[in-house]
Amino acid sequence: MNEFLLNIFAGVIASLIFCLLGKIFTKVKGHSVR
Repeated sequence: MNEFLLNIFAGVIASLIFCLLGKIFTKVKGHSVR
């Protein structure tokens, strides 16, 4: 596999995981506040 494609793939996966973590974090924070 090309290194360039691998880098893009890793970036997309990282952003997806970051988005998921952010959603979970906000959900937990909202619950703790309430």
